[in-house]
Amino acid sequence: MKFFTQLKKSEIQGKTIILRVDFDVHDDDISYSLRVERALETIRFMRKMGARIVILSHRGRPDPILNKGNKKLSLRPFVKLLEKELKEEVIFIPDVLKGKDGISQSDKNIFLCENLRFYEGEQKNNKTFAKQLSLLGDVYVNDAFANSHRAHASMCAITSYLPSYVGPALEQEIHSLDRIIKKPQHPFVALVGGAKVSDKIELLDWFISHADTILTGGGVANTFLLWCGYSIGTSIHESITTIKKFISYPAIQIPRDTEVQKSAIFDIGPKTAAWYAQEISRAHTIVWNGPLGLTDIPRFQKGSRSVWRAILKRATTNPRAVVIIGGGETVSFIRKETKHIPHNVFLSAGGGALLTYISGTKLPALEALT
Repeated sequence: MKFFTQLKKSEIQGKTIILRVDFDVHDDDISYSLRVERALETIRFMRKMGARIVILSHRGRPDPILNKGNKKLSLRPFVKLLEKELKEEVIFIPDVLKGKDGISQSDKNIFLCENLRFYEGEQKNNKTFAKQLSLLGDVYVNDAFANSHRAHASMCAITSYLPSYVGPALEQEIHSLDRIIKKPQHPFVALVGGAKVSDKIELLDWFISHADTILTGGGVANTFLLWCGYSIGTSIHESITTIKKFISYPAIQIPRDTEVQKSAIFDIGPKTAAWYAQEISRAHTIVWNGPLGLTDIPRFQKGSRSVWRAILKRATTNPRAVVIIGGGETVSFIRKETKHIPHNVFLSAGGGALLTYISGTKLPALEALT
């Protein structure tokens, strides 16, 4: 793969870069989204190199025929934020198929195109649509790690028509994740939470082979508890048989106590939180994906907060420790809890892509860049 950061200013100055980012966030999250923050860093870097930038992204999962033009999924709201943060005018392109002339004739330097999923060719990885996108600039840069497990036109097919590079944020994701995939330090502690265990089967498979301890919470833990014969009432869980094989593995740990309300489990209990913190205190590699409780409600944030404080303490007292944290809910919770993140704690902007990459499955968008 070719990395954009390895290019010289003379190779970029005056060129128009098609930058694929991931602005798939809700209106309420726009101003503090990690994905938006990373995109802003990349745009600033490119502008310092003298490049013009055409920003491509998707948002939500609209039907390209039934929901095209859905205002709730439009990228137009990002214009004001970009202008505020970048201190430059941002031109909105409502139709990417008609944007070429407007971009080439404009004296402005930053353009934001409408939601790519309003077009049928995007999710079909259509070559004709990808070629039309390629006409918007001179160079293509993929900086959308969170969408790199999708074989879409703006992620894959477009690389056939332009010089293509890995963007700075995507490069950071790859290098950070490769540290734990290729040669993790031991003891290696993994924390797996969130609502769905079905999305994390491949990840659990990988952890079984590489991690020393796997600590569970949320719906993932509830599903294990149920299979182990415990009563979980109306707690969120999944009725899947694929996790049965994991129960016999001693590395997988389930909560010893829980926080319950109206016959439903909403968080790990204080004994479990203390136990998990103790495991974390000895770790050299820590990977956390998925909250351990219902963090939207303050009362059920205690477990996740306790675990985060233990991770923070471990990262601070042991600078050589490697910490990777991913998943939208988990990262959002941490960013609200702590403003200054230690240098050895990496917050991943990936969701499904993170799980796919760690589990060893190749990402189509990264393969397209090789």
